[in-house]
Amino acid sequence: MLTAFIAWLLTYRYLVLFPIAVIEGPIIAIISGSLAANGQLNFLAAYFVIVTGDLMGDSFYYLLGRWGRTHVVPRLGKYVGLTESRARQVDMHYERHAGKTLFFGKLAFSLEVPMIISAGMVRYPYVRFIVFMTLAALPKTLGLMLLGYFFGFSFESARHDLAYATHISLVALLVLACVIVVVRVSRRQLAVRTSKSHKD
Repeated sequence: MLTAFIAWLLTYRYLVLFPIAVIEGPIIAIISGSLAANGQLNFLAAYFVIVTGDLMGDSFYYLLGRWGRTHVVPRLGKYVGLTESRARQVDMHYERHAGKTLFFGKLAFSLEVPMIISAGMVRYPYVRFIVFMTLAALPKTLGLMLLGYFFGFSFESARHDLAYATHISLVALLVLACVIVVVRVSRRQLAVRTSKSHKD
């Protein structure tokens, strides 16, 4: 089946690559990198098509979130624990941390879709949304394609590489979150000490 899929991809090339990238960007990026290494695809052309398709998929989930805030949350949200009050908490989070949430959420494979849907739910401005998605999609897609380019491809290895990349990204996000918390706590403690010294 995989052989037939690769033959189909090589026959129709970028016309097939684009819709697949809309649905499943990461694995197709690894496959395309491997095919580019063999001279069967143009690396830059495949890169551009995959990034564009990936952003189209992101836009779909964003619009799904916008639609869901109006039509799903008021009617069915209470059955899955998504009440309007919790939706407002998400609103407040995006008001404070939109850029970091979108950029790093895009890099974390397992968090990507929920994060994008939540951005649509809070009606985060689409132009800003797509800018952050592009900034994250460019290095993410490049890294995955280079992975396939230098190390080749098989379906099992792609799944393994993707799982490994997911774990790495989650650990990196966790470390970053810890650093942010430590810095903020340190700043608050320093501010308290400074205010006390001024009073004394």
